[in-house]
Amino acid sequence: MSKDIHIIWKESFQKASNNATRNWQTTYAVLKLPEIIKHAKPFDENYRCFDVKEGSQTKNRYVELIKLRHTFNSKSLDYMNFTIELIIGKKMDGKHVQYSLEYIKKACS
Repeated sequence: MSKDIHIIWKESFQKASNNATRNWQTTYAVLKLPEIIKHAKPFDENYRCFDVKEGSQTKNRYVELIKLRHTFNSKSLDYMNFTIELIIGKKMDGKHVQYSLEYIKKACS
C-alpha cells in the first residue's frame, strides 16, 4: 500500500537543511528527495516509532515516525555509494510528511 508523502516547507526542509550543513551527502539527498521517497525501504523490524519527542515533533502533531533508508549506488564513483535515512512523520490527521534526511556514516572496519 503506497501513501502520498507531503513535503512541507517549515517542517521538511528545516530539519533536512540543518542535517545538510554537516555533510555533502545529505545536501545531495535533498536534491534527490523525490527519488529517495520513491525507493526508500525499512531497514529493520523497528522502523516504526510511536515515541514522539517533545519539541518540533509534538508541535507538528506527529503521532508516529517511520524510518526508511535508501542507498545510492555507483559502479564508477566509489564516493557516490552511501546510505541516507529518510524519516516520515505521520500526523494525527493521517497525513504523512517527509520529516528528516540524514547521511548514515559507515563504521570503520
